[in-house]
Amino acid sequence: MIDCPLEQLADTRWWCPRCDPDRKRLLSQKARRNCRSVEYAVGSTQYADSGGRVPPTAYRLLSYAQALARWIAAGRPVRTDWEVMTIHSQHCYPCDDYDSQREICTVCGCKAKRQGMAVRNKIKMATESCPKRKW
Repeated sequence: MIDCPLEQLADTRWWCPRCDPDRKRLLSQKARRNCRSVEYAVGSTQYADSGGRVPPTAYRLLSYAQALARWIAAGRPVRTDWEVMTIHSQHCYPCDDYDSQREICTVCGCKAKRQGMAVRNKIKMATESCPKRKW
């Protein structure tokens, strides 16, 4: 599970806006707590409300493992280098959810590069697609 992104209220109590929107589980001090939100939990189809941030490591590892398992089960099909460069330049690079410094999609957490081996590049794996259905 993922730690709650706790926020402080005016009366110095803490709450999680994701798993406790009704503010029923207020804390007297900031502490670590597992987030119960379905959208934010590891195993959901995409990381909710990334806001340009990179998803948590646990989520990224699970997303990568699932993509790798699908790719291997399908017989390791790959896209051509031309297809990869076209997808990257037309869809990934101009997208608001793409971190060009890290070459990572901030929605799913996967690496999305212009080139490289399929094991290290989601675009190269022919079994994978954009979580926002752009490609």
